[in-house]
Amino acid sequence: MTIIQIFFLLFIFFAIARLLRQFRKQHVAPWNFLLWFIFWIGVGLVVVLPNTTDVAAQLVGIGRGADLVVYLAICLIFYLIFRVFVRLEHFEQQITKLVRNIALEAHKQEQEKEKK
Repeated sequence: MTIIQIFFLLFIFFAIARLLRQFRKQHVAPWNFLLWFIFWIGVGLVVVLPNTTDVAAQLVGIGRGADLVVYLAICLIFYLIFRVFVRLEHFEQQITKLVRNIALEAHKQEQEKEKK
């Protein structure tokens, strides 16, 4: 086992430990926990058995396993960025509604004070 494999395995154990910690604190939904756990186990398998990426790459018509890993990583990153963007848009809409409601309520209270 090479030094880089040991480094990656240590990082994977760290990531799984953090994932378990967040799951126990209920900061991660069970579905997300399962997806991330499977992801990190898969990464661990690729680190320990790097030739598996070559076999998978050949099955899908890509020359090298490293290329397959890069393509999949880019797709995953773009998908996660998209999810974050959608969630951010949703939060912005919620904040806008909340600010409007607070402003309307403050305006109503101000008008009631003026009537008295």
